[in-house]
Amino acid sequence: MNTTSIISSPFQLFSFSELIKQKNINNYFLIVLIYNEFELIQIKNLASSLDVKIHKTIIGQKVFQYFLIRKLIRKLKNIDIVIIGNFFSDPHLVFVNEIKNTKIIVLDDGLNSNFILNSLGKKNYPIFKLLFIILFKFNLDFPKNFSIFTMFDLKSNNRNIIIEKNQLLNTKQKIENFSHKDFTLIIGQPFVELSILNRNFYVSLIDKLNKQFPNLVYIPSRKENDTTLNSMRQNININILRTDINIEHYLLQNKIIPKTILGFTSTALVSIDKIFNKAQVNIDIKSVRLSEKSIKENRPKLGMNYSFYKHYKLLDDFKIKSLKNV
Repeated sequence: MNTTSIISSPFQLFSFSELIKQKNINNYFLIVLIYNEFELIQIKNLASSLDVKIHKTIIGQKVFQYFLIRKLIRKLKNIDIVIIGNFFSDPHLVFVNEIKNTKIIVLDDGLNSNFILNSLGKKNYPIFKLLFIILFKFNLDFPKNFSIFTMFDLKSNNRNIIIEKNQLLNTKQKIENFSHKDFTLIIGQPFVELSILNRNFYVSLIDKLNKQFPNLVYIPSRKENDTTLNSMRQNININILRTDINIEHYLLQNKIIPKTILGFTSTALVSIDKIFNKAQVNIDIKSVRLSEKSIKENRPKLGMNYSFYKHYKLLDDFKIKSLKNV
């Protein structure tokens, strides 16, 4: 069977790798859809580590991606299975809707998989976007029949939506001869870059954690920019480690187990717990919880409306411990 997939992040690539190995899929065509070169570097490094071949790369802004995807699909023939990495991404939806009469599989894209089943239905668009998709006949609707390949314990009451469990078997097989190290790792997130939190507040927050946890190593998100990191370097005596692959595989490659891993709402808190702690490798994993007051006071005036508490609730459901009063 001919399988075509589109992914846009290292985590989606990680999920794709587990899928093709779990289902013994050898004949596939993988498309990487990204916005900048740095994201591509990280994805290519991870693909090499996972022994996954990338066949096509599309780089550019979203509106141009629509047309490039349509052009590419017209060249592809006899597609039986379509795999998308992000259920909520418009370019991914263009991709899946341009291909007719195929089996559709949706991969994990961070914690977003947990929101899919409650997000189905008719979508509302701003007027300019609606005119654009009508004019050029793009379909951005959610698919109605699909499978979700997920490491999360989802349950579907919709007979048209099938849950397929990602057992993480390929990744777990790599856990052997690991050494525990006495340091704390904190997983950063691009709250500043996405206008969710002010830079000064975020840097001061990392400073407090650095004082509370000895031997702290900060792992930036691939979307964090040098301005934020330089502000940390200037104001905090902290080790910053920018990895060229996702954190899960960085730990696997280097066979390192930190004593503690901190994060905010990162999916990596859950995936590391499922990969390592379920394999009896004990890491103390904690989610740093911000108060409603501190979030409100430190959100930019035109900041993005990001729901910390929706993500905190999910992390509670996955039994990730919380760190409060930072």
